[in-house]
Amino acid sequence: MRGAQRAFLARARRSISGANNGELHRTRIAAKRLRYTIEFFASALGPSRVTALGLLALLQDRLGMVADCEAFARFYTDLVDGMSANDPRYAGIVARIAACESQRLEAIDAVRALWKGGQYPPYPDMLAASISAALTSASPKGP
Repeated sequence: MRGAQRAFLARARRSISGANNGELHRTRIAAKRLRYTIEFFASALGPSRVTALGLLALLQDRLGMVADCEAFARFYTDLVDGMSANDPRYAGIVARIAACESQRLEAIDAVRALWKGGQYPPYPDMLAASISAALTSASPKGP
C-alpha cells in the first residue's frame, strides 16, 4: 500500500504542476486505484482509512470536473466547427465553450489549492498521514 501511495503522489505532483488534461485524467485514475486498494484492505486497516478515502474521493471529484469540462469543450468545439457563424445556435455554443474553459481553469486552480494547502495542511501530507495512521493502527492480520 505504501508503494501505491508513493506512486500516486509522484504522478499527482507531476500532473498537478503541469495541468495537462491527459496527465490530470491519469492522476484521477491513479487516485481511484489507490482508493480501491484501501477499500480492499479496509477490514484490516485502522479508522484513519476513512480520512484517506475521503481525501481521495475529494481529489477525484475535482479532477472529474476538469475532465468533464474538457470533454464538453472538445465535443462542442467539433460541433461548432461545422456550423455557420449565422446559425442561431452558434453564438450560444461558443459562449458556453468559453464558460466551460473558465470552469476548467477554476477546477484546476481548486486542485492546486487543495494540493498546496492553506487553511489545512498540504494534500499530500494529509493523505500520507492518514494512510500511515491506518496502517499503523491496522489489525495484526492486516497488510
